[in-house]
Amino acid sequence: MIEEKLKLLGLNIYQSKTYLFLLQYGKSKASEICKNTKIPQSKIYETLDLLENKGLISIIPEKINFYIAKGIEHLQEILNEKKKDLDKINSELEELKEISKTRDSENISIVRGKKNFHKILKEIPKSNEFVYTIKWKADIVDKNILKKSIDTSKKGVIQKTIFDYNCDKENIKKWKEVIPNYNFIKSDGVAMQINEDSVMISIVELNSTILIKSKKFSEVMKQLYEGYFENN
Repeated sequence: MIEEKLKLLGLNIYQSKTYLFLLQYGKSKASEICKNTKIPQSKIYETLDLLENKGLISIIPEKINFYIAKGIEHLQEILNEKKKDLDKINSELEELKEISKTRDSENISIVRGKKNFHKILKEIPKSNEFVYTIKWKADIVDKNILKKSIDTSKKGVIQKTIFDYNCDKENIKKWKEVIPNYNFIKSDGVAMQINEDSVMISIVELNSTILIKSKKFSEVMKQLYEGYFENN
């Protein structure tokens, strides 16, 4: 029944019956609506007020008020608003889907997109021993990043970084003040961060980032990193 369909637009059964009656029969009194729709008299005025608030009916003030339905285009407006809400929800669901996409376990996360990259940064375990990074860009988009590196150094955590050869020289100078241990590599859009508990790899070409929380994998990557760092 059409009344059931109108529920999807936020109309309850009384509102649906009242609106459909007014669409069909036009200008009517509340008593006439009650008589023909079997809506309890105790509910009819509340129902009419709600329909007016939704913009679906108008009140014609006379000695006894009359009510008339507005055109079906007003119902279409409600439908369009519902569609916008559903599109927004769908977008948020897609975002959640991306952040958990191809997640094999709690210790491996793969995400896509810049927004999710920043989310996964927050999942990286804090380091107490070392932080090794490969930067394909040396841009300092957030001064808090520099402050975080300074605070990390103050805690005695060893920091090293390897810049891409094409990194901006002025930004490299700023990083050198914080992390004096640095080197260069042709990274071609690959960034990495290694600490004693995890490895994060971001690949610009694939618009993807992977976070692996594994001490054993971290140890292997640490050895490879140090081997390159010391011999180049």
